Amino acid sequence: MADQADKPTWAVATVARESPEVIRRFVSWHLDMGASEIVIYCDDPDDPNIDLVAHLAQVKCVRCTPEFWKSVGMDPDRMFVKRQNRAIQHAYKNCSFDWLLVCDADELLYMSRGQRLEEVLLAQPMQVRSVIFRPAERVVVDGDEANTWYRLPMGRKMLVRALGDELAGALAQRGGFVGHSIGKSVVRTGVSGLSLRQHFGELRGGEKVIDKVFDWDRGGAILHLMNNSFSGWNRKLRVRIVGSSMTRGLRAILTRVFEAGDETAIREYFRKLYHVSAEIAPVMKRRGALVQAKIDPDHAVARYFPESAP
Repeated sequence: MADQADKPTWAVATVARESPEVIRRFVSWHLDMGASEIVIYCDDPDDPNIDLVAHLAQVKCVRCTPEFWKSVGMDPDRMFVKRQNRAIQHAYKNCSFDWLLVCDADELLYMSRGQRLEEVLLAQPMQVRSVIFRPAERVVVDGDEANTWYRLPMGRKMLVRALGDELAGALAQRGGFVGHSIGKSVVRTGVSGLSLRQHFGELRGGEKVIDKVFDWDRGGAILHLMNNSFSGWNRKLRVRIVGSSMTRGLRAILTRVFEAGDETAIREYFRKLYHVSAEIAPVMKRRGALVQAKIDPDHAVARYFPESAP
């Protein structure tokens, strides 16, 4: 562990089954931010991304073979979320750094005031065991190809204006987010009795460990890029419908069109969910529901994966 006079160290863990593009971006971004180590639990034990990151000493891949799952007391055939939580706990127990960030590979930790994460962590007193960063969900503003806009939680009236009655009703409980609205945590390692989950840690008895909260206005957020492309989103649609990542209302809507095999309707819902019209964008901005993160992940990718540069 680092002395408090020194900047604390932090690592990242994720359970992933993603495209090379997503993995390159995830790894490069967090290494550029100052992560000491990134551990990727490859849900596909033969994932070609294992070779993709092999040249980076700071990146470790764990092949999630049936033998691995059994070694951590997990049935390999259990649903993904159960396996994910067990892998996350394995990462926490084996982390040799001061703090551990757990997030998905389509998420990027972002400091909206330009500070470094280690500076934020250094400022936390020892009684702070966990810092949670609330999400910001990427959207596309029609007519703006910069692709740097992010949606923040909205009230009911703003939801109806932005998404229409059907989707506003389906997403009201998450403030308009398609993905999670909870956030992801950076957790101090070595906390006795802590079990780490997707979003936060829990102590025995189920007590949630959320000691400090950051959001966009407080200086940090988890940028959720789950809509990188229609093809990528559609490829995961069945898993998301079957799993627990969607609200019940949205799951019902998308299940209907998915089971009908209506790709035109699926594309239209994708557009409704992730595109903001040029007319409604200024209203969302004024109400603090639409913000801009002018990030350039490709710059970091070119540094760590020069062979992928155009």
